[in-house]
Amino acid sequence: MNSRACSISFGVSGVRTVYRLATEYKSVIAVALLGGALLIAWTHFLSTGVPVSDGMNRVRVIVFGDALARKSRVLAGAGSKDCGTVNTAGEGSGVTECAENSFAGGRPFRVRYDIQGKDSVGSIALVRTASGEMYRLMQDDFSRGTRWDLPVRLDACPKPLALRRTVTHRLTCTTLESTPYR
Repeated sequence: MNSRACSISFGVSGVRTVYRLATEYKSVIAVALLGGALLIAWTHFLSTGVPVSDGMNRVRVIVFGDALARKSRVLAGAGSKDCGTVNTAGEGSGVTECAENSFAGGRPFRVRYDIQGKDSVGSIALVRTASGEMYRLMQDDFSRGTRWDLPVRLDACPKPLALRRTVTHRLTCTTLESTPYR
C-alpha cells in the first residue's frame, strides 16, 4: 500500500475515532473548556495593570480587603490580634486600647486608622509581627475610593520603639526620646 492510500484511510478512521471519543467524553471536554475559560478570567481578574470594572473591584475588596488590609494581615501573621479600625468619624471603641494592650504584652497585632483628608481618605495601620518588629503602613485613595490595587507605603518604626497617642487618640510609633506628631 502506498503512503497516500494509508493517509486517506487513516484520515477517515481518525475522524471516526475523534467523533466517537468526543461523544463519549463530551462532559469531560465541556469541563476542560469551562476550566480553561475560568483560568483565563481569573488571570484577568488578578491582574493589577488592567483596569477592572467597579463592580469587580468592590467584590475583591469586600472578599479579600483592600491593599492595606491584605498587607497588614500578611505582615502581622496568622496568630496576630486584629484590633480593628477607627473610621474617619473617630468611631472604633476599644481599638486603640486593644493595640496598646497587645503592644504592652509583646503580642503581634494590627490596628488601622482611616483619616479624612482635604480631598481624599488616607489610612494608616500599625503592625507588630511575631518577631517584635513594628511597621507603619500608609495608603491614600487619591479621591478614587477604595481600590484593590492602591499603593501601600511600608515603613519600619524607629528604635528604640514607643507607642504614643496623638491628640486625636490615634497611635503612632516613635522613638522613646521624641514627641508624637499632633
